[in-house]
Order: sequence, then structure tokens, then C-alpha cells
Amino acid sequence: QEARYVGDDWEHSDDVTSALLEDGEAVVHVPRKVCSGFEMVKRPVLCVSPNWLRDHFKGSGRKSLKSNRHRAVNLLRFCLSDLTWDCKPSSKAYEAYVCLVGLPLVPVSD
Repeated sequence: QEARYVGDDWEHSDDVTSALLEDGEAVVHVPRKVCSGFEMVKRPVLCVSPNWLRDHFKGSGRKSLKSNRHRAVNLLRFCLSDLTWDCKPSSKAYEAYVCLVGLPLVPVSD
């Protein structure tokens, strides 16, 4: 299993890391300079992007996040961070909205 890199440039990267570790994913933390070095020698590190995390959660079989509400909101914010919000049915943003269907990221009441 290849390890995924969670960048520390997002303020809640620890929440992303924790969720992936709960799912049995291998996660590495290295300085951004190290990742850049791998890219320079054509061996890029597998970075966790919002799109990748959405795909991961869809395939994980999770029904909900077993975490606190604050962490679930942070994960939802990360998954939304690369989307645009012009949701007309013919727009790319509508396709982005559709990709959120089925994600276990809506915080529920206790």
C-alpha cells in the first residue's frame, strides 16, 4: 500500500490525517521541500486532494464519520474547498455538486 501525503498548508490537515488513519490508509508527513524534491526527480508523492478524499470516502463504505462534529465540519470544508458554486444543470459546478452525493460528511445530531 502506498502512503499518501497530507499537506500541512491547510489549517485542519490533522483532521484529514486522522480520518485516513481510521480507514487504514498509510499517511506520511514530510516538509513541503521534500515533496518538491520527489517531484523534481519525476517521482511525485501521492498527495491527498479534496477530490481524492471525496473518492476515498465514497469507496470506503462508511455510513457516517465516527468523530466529533467539529472534525466532521472540517473534513466537509476540505472536501468542498476545490468546488465552485454555479449549480446550473449544464455547468461544471453542477457536476461538482453531484460528486458530493453519498459522502458521509454531514454532521448529525447526537
